[in-house]
Amino acid sequence: MQKAVVTVQAQEGLANRTATRFIQIANGYKSRLSICQPGRTINAKSLLGVLSMKLGTGAEVEVTADGPDEEEALEALVAFLKTE
Repeated sequence: MQKAVVTVQAQEGLANRTATRFIQIANGYKSRLSICQPGRTINAKSLLGVLSMKLGTGAEVEVTADGPDEEEALEALVAFLKTE
């Protein structure tokens, strides 16, 4: 299992357009992917889950990946959150 703590940089946070792009990236991997905040963990491949977290710019989250392509998946998701 791989983990990384990252701060959401997207100007609109993870809302509609950016959340859709985020889950499209996540769905390109076989690993189980999650986004965690204190007291809450959601499936990073679920649009409703990602939107329900209401992650704005500057939100700090832990991204976890577990599976055959976990390193690549984690790198891609972290890069997206840092640069989008």
